[in-house]
Amino acid sequence: MGYDIHITRRDDWWDEERLGTALNWASGEISAKNPSCILIVKMRRVAKALNARGLRDDGEHYDE
Repeated sequence: MGYDIHITRRDDWWDEERLGTALNWASGEISAKNPSCILIVKMRRVAKALNARGLRDDGEHYDE
């Protein structure tokens, strides 16, 4: 089963309704469905640059 990773400034990614495409930028967040390892690394860099955080659907953090 796959998972999403969300880059957001919110405490929880589900605070607002969002769309679910492969790489989606909407409502102040960027998300990816079943991202590859390379995309996860890139998303972590983007999150850091935006002073945001990377979160999985289950709340696991990808901040480092």
